[in-house]
Amino acid sequence: MTDSILTSVFVLVSTFVPLILFFEQISFLSIFLNVAFILLAQVLLVFTLGFNLLFWFPGVGFIFKQGMIIVARVLIYIASFCARKLSFLCIDASDPIFMLCAAVAMLFCAFGIILFRCINARQACALFMVLVIISSAMCEYKNNNSVILQVTENNAVIVRSGKNVAVIFANEKDNYYNLRDFLFTLDVENAVFVDCEYDNTLLGNLTSCDDDFITGGEYTLCDEVHIKYLPDGDIALTLYDSAVTVSEYTVEVGEYTAYRDVYGKYNDSRNYIFTFGEDTAVTVRRETSA
Repeated sequence: MTDSILTSVFVLVSTFVPLILFFEQISFLSIFLNVAFILLAQVLLVFTLGFNLLFWFPGVGFIFKQGMIIVARVLIYIASFCARKLSFLCIDASDPIFMLCAAVAMLFCAFGIILFRCINARQACALFMVLVIISSAMCEYKNNNSVILQVTENNAVIVRSGKNVAVIFANEKDNYYNLRDFLFTLDVENAVFVDCEYDNTLLGNLTSCDDDFITGGEYTLCDEVHIKYLPDGDIALTLYDSAVTVSEYTVEVGEYTAYRDVYGKYNDSRNYIFTFGEDTAVTVRRETSA
């Protein structure tokens, strides 16, 4: 078991650099989850093996079956709890805050090598964890005080401002599963589905608040987000003071054009993520789909 845990941690830590280069996101939460799940998976494996061998004995088989169910539910509960409460530990590695913290950590290691010819592993790990917590908190604060627009690989457009969410053009089955994973980690108090033709009942069940479904006119999601239908069928968004146009195949944000991969019209497997600040500054990131 110790070897399994050490191997899992080593693989996760050693793949941080590729994750940063290709996905621009790293999840420190995954280390904890992998260690916890390895321990519980060992227990689940024992119950599963016992059930498979002794299922024909009603009393003994029932005990092993209940053990399997309990452990599986614990696994699901841990994953759900962490996804809802600790999602901020998934850090945007392209954010300047994280880059600054990473630079500080590397400078600490460099000075240790230059001055003392070695690195104090405990001090380095402690500094690394402190910087992770700081960068996580600052990135979370920044996200909660910004408007995030995401053009997903499954054709939908998602706008988030704090606990307010707008979903535009969710018309396919793939959109539903993509939105389910996205909204699962958010505490949504106000949601609106704009020109979504998939299934209002299923989409409405993705949030625990009252949802609005609109197919025309104007709608104010919150102080930072305003939605308006244009005569040609496009949708105009006002995010803070920035103007965004969502059409059938593209999303126009100033000088940026994000292509929505609708029915394979554009072969683009990357997501676009725009961040809008109160000073109208817009940053854009394109991330490879996991």
